[in-house]
Amino acid sequence: MKKTFTILLLVGIWSISSNIANAQIAIGSVAPDFTLTDVNGNEHNLYDILDDDKMVVIDFMTTWCSPCWDFHQTNVFKEIHDLHGPMAADDIYVFMIEADLNTSVDALEGVGSNTIGNWLDGVDYPVINLESEELIFQYEIFAFPTMITICSDKLITVHNDWQQTTVASIEAISDDCPYPVTDFNAGILDFITTELDGCGELNFEPQIVLQNKGLGEMTSATIDYYVDNDLQETLNWVGTLGTYEVEVVSFSSIVLNETSNLKFEITSVNGITDEDLTDNILIEQVVASPLIETDSLTVEILTDMIPAETYWAILNSNDEVVAEGGNVEMGFLNNSSPSAPVIIPVDGNEYQGQTTLYTHDITLPQNGCYTFALADWYGDGISSFAQGYYRISDKNGNEIFYGDAGAFYRLDIPFEYAGLTVGLEESQANIDVRIFGNPVVEKLFTQIEVPNKTSIDISIFDIAGKEVFRMTTEDYIGKTNKVIDTTKLNAGIYLLQVSSPQFKKTLKFVKK
Repeated sequence: MKKTFTILLLVGIWSISSNIANAQIAIGSVAPDFTLTDVNGNEHNLYDILDDDKMVVIDFMTTWCSPCWDFHQTNVFKEIHDLHGPMAADDIYVFMIEADLNTSVDALEGVGSNTIGNWLDGVDYPVINLESEELIFQYEIFAFPTMITICSDKLITVHNDWQQTTVASIEAISDDCPYPVTDFNAGILDFITTELDGCGELNFEPQIVLQNKGLGEMTSATIDYYVDNDLQETLNWVGTLGTYEVEVVSFSSIVLNETSNLKFEITSVNGITDEDLTDNILIEQVVASPLIETDSLTVEILTDMIPAETYWAILNSNDEVVAEGGNVEMGFLNNSSPSAPVIIPVDGNEYQGQTTLYTHDITLPQNGCYTFALADWYGDGISSFAQGYYRISDKNGNEIFYGDAGAFYRLDIPFEYAGLTVGLEESQANIDVRIFGNPVVEKLFTQIEVPNKTSIDISIFDIAGKEVFRMTTEDYIGKTNKVIDTTKLNAGIYLLQVSSPQFKKTLKFVKK
């Protein structure tokens, strides 16, 4: 059996904010790089601009958004561009990004019914009409207007409140942007994760974002990599990074089978001790997904003020629906694009009540990996004008996971079910089976005692019910120790089954 994993930043529990304003990419996060072409055909790369020691302010807007138009009419971006753009101080770069994928350049020019006015009139700073939703999801844009400021260190500095955004406020943020004060200073900005959906032993290549935060050119760095305080690798990076330039650094692949803490620590820069040690360590936690042992689950959904936007499903490892609720006609359709508001299909919606608790009892059909998937039509989660939540519990009332996540289009939470024994109903009479040394490393030590002579079958099944080992012993009687070689088994959870024509007993063990 193979485990499912989620990667969490150790210094904060994973969550999705409870209100839309806080659901944007977190302050202090590394700003995702992009290369975009404006409506005049000019190409712009974010990191190239930041590497020129400029601050960047982005206004994510739509042509049909009244607050967006209100801010646009203030001419704050035009004044910033005139005072601080390439033809002036050249220290602040502004973008206006139209984020509705259904909007054409005509709407930006004030033509058609999907626009409030001419957004390009008198504008000589870059205006970009997005053709892909990738940037929207990278920056977690769920409301308009959303303004984000990025200093030259490539970190998200602030989420600007459009109603409080003035020329003076932007200039003040620029003045507060950090600047290097030492010659040799390296920092670890981020841990790069990959999608870890579904079942699978976590075999991955750890990667971090290394940044030169010093005044001098960085040509080498030594980085130690630990798993649960055990040193795995000392990496000697060699390259060339100017001030605030970054590079992704990869470490040797590793296999993890249980919750583990990963630690990365810079020990030297350019062959000497780093002059600023405050940003030399990053700790990440790899967390195994919940493991449950009952097939009966209860799903609770507390709706918000727009219940028709909510849909959930339990998916098996083949992404097949084994249980579902809410707006089943909507399902997961039309949840992948942050476009203009659309009409929600309601014929298949069972959630009619606002701020109403709906409870569903479900039964998992077999052992294996599952995903609880929660979808919202508009992308603001179950927090539209009221706070909703989701909760999954087992048949004994034990909470497996809970959340009151704010803004999302789709939320996926994996879990594993390992409760079903294999085959027919067990009879434990006249038999004693024991396992010693669980978890198992290389050998499974068992003790089997039966009172009467019989033939017995000893089998091992993986969590999906596949038989991976079998042996038969004739004329078995009394108490005997059996040692089974497990070196060929992958790490995970297994079921040991001992059976005869008269009895059967199943025990669970873990292979490390």
